Amino acid sequence: MGRRGWVVLLLVVVLVVLGMAALTAALALVARLRILRGRIPICAGCKQVRDRDGVWNGLEAYLEAHSHAEFTHGLCGSCQANLHQRTLAART
Repeated sequence: MGRRGWVVLLLVVVLVVLGMAALTAALALVARLRILRGRIPICAGCKQVRDRDGVWNGLEAYLEAHSHAEFTHGLCGSCQANLHQRTLAART
């Protein structure tokens, strides 16, 4: 059974067990679901993604435009240490 089949089965079970209000809530959740499928052309060097118009976009911008994902930024420990070393080297 494919993903859609499982979703339909889940909706039927929800309808039978919990009634119309729960079904409406479940349908609203399914409507918000956006799944990226297929091949995503990504640059092996800079990790930009090419869209259907041939324009290269940052990975975060592409994912935000094609899903419900939102990004925040920070530095992992490795990058933070590297930045700190470069900052100290630039001062000397």
